[in-house]
Amino acid sequence: MGNDYYSDKIINLISGAIAKAIIPLALNSQVVRRLSKTVLIIYFSKSGKTQKMADQIIKGAEVAGAYAILKRVEDCTLEDLIGVDGLVIGSPTYYSNIAWQIKKFLDETVLAFYAKGGSLRNKVCGCFTSTGAYNDGKECLRTLELALGVALKMKFVPGVILESKDIDEDNLSSCYDFGQKIAKELADNTTF
Repeated sequence: MGNDYYSDKIINLISGAIAKAIIPLALNSQVVRRLSKTVLIIYFSKSGKTQKMADQIIKGAEVAGAYAILKRVEDCTLEDLIGVDGLVIGSPTYYSNIAWQIKKFLDETVLAFYAKGGSLRNKVCGCFTSTGAYNDGKECLRTLELALGVALKMKFVPGVILESKDIDEDNLSSCYDFGQKIAKELADNTTF
């Protein structure tokens, strides 16, 4: 038996030990999460239309490689903002504005996050809305763009507006595409 035999045995032994150590780690969701950029998708939905949009956005983001977390705004806490690489907010449009539940989240939770030393600066953000009229939806998104992109200095990805009457399974592809754009922007963002 030559040196090659022992070399092969040693390599196989080491390879097996490494595989036994790495495979359980790779299956651990915490490790997978750290390997992917994380986006938190928060939404408010009364009729379920904004939720349908959110469901498609998370699918698009995950398919494109992001680790995506979907939460109703009522269930979101300050701790949910810790460690995210991106934030997407969805709201129905009410009188050209965002839902009060989203405004409350921005006023209380995000400001408390900043007060405790957190920051969303240079992280990727986006928004989406379901609306009765397209122009009202544009104003709603503008409000979120100002809050996220201007006030919080986040990197804004142009959002999605769908009129409520048009929200069905056949035309939610723009939301899926938006989720993919968010994931791509997360992957390309190296400034945080």
